[in-house]
Amino acid sequence: MRKNKFEPIEENNGDDSLKKIKADLELKKRVEKKRKRKRFMSRFFRLCIVLAIIASIYAFDQSQYSRIREIRIEGNQVVSETEIREAMGINEGDRMILKLPFLVDRKTSSIPGVDNTSSKMYYTQGILTVNVTEDAAIGYEPTGNNNFRILFSNGEVKEISKDSLSAILGLPVFVGFDENTLSKQLLNAFGALDPGILNAISEVHIGQVQYDPSVMTLVMNNNYTVFIKTETLPQMKSYASIVSANQTDDRCIIINEHGPTSDSAIASIVPCTP
Repeated sequence: MRKNKFEPIEENNGDDSLKKIKADLELKKRVEKKRKRKRFMSRFFRLCIVLAIIASIYAFDQSQYSRIREIRIEGNQVVSETEIREAMGINEGDRMILKLPFLVDRKTSSIPGVDNTSSKMYYTQGILTVNVTEDAAIGYEPTGNNNFRILFSNGEVKEISKDSLSAILGLPVFVGFDENTLSKQLLNAFGALDPGILNAISEVHIGQVQYDPSVMTLVMNNNYTVFIKTETLPQMKSYASIVSANQTDDRCIIINEHGPTSDSAIASIVPCTP
């Protein structure tokens, strides 16, 4: 009698357990589906962000705001803007990101006459400025066909054409020199002269003095002529004092050596003879 009484209860417990298991499975499925959906949406959202960034970068790269819109070359007098641009590899329309200042400045070391450059990029305006520091030009030498060579104090020379005559204005012309006499030592010595003295020299000749072919003849712009060697060229710093002390009509100065001190020179003022 008891056995029959409890049998329905055991059957109901079995049904409840089965339903609970099914409910748990359904819940797990829903949770897993929700988790997958959430993971998918998260990945999709990140992908959209990446694509948006790529699209923005591409759009910016194709716009004028990513390009160099203006190049300003400043400080150059002897070296042409075209030569500087070609050496640095810069042009309007280039991508700014590929023409970083420290990269383009490295390329100017090969340009004769350029000591260094300092570049700056104004990204919001698309302007690249290049400040050029040139080596000191101390003179020029004719090479024929109206072409010239600029001579620099560091021993470098630079060929220029008649279209760049402004580069030689105010510089003395060197006449009669060859590869041996136009030495780096000589150019260094001229480069060490005070700019005022260098500007007072109109012409530099060599080989005109028969007894000593190494003597240079400096034709000055105040009608004086100076005979001097490379070794005594530093004594040109006394030139103004020598001229001011001259009480004669003689206009030829021979500077043989320095005087008792490094600030003085032993000079002779003699008549100029043909």
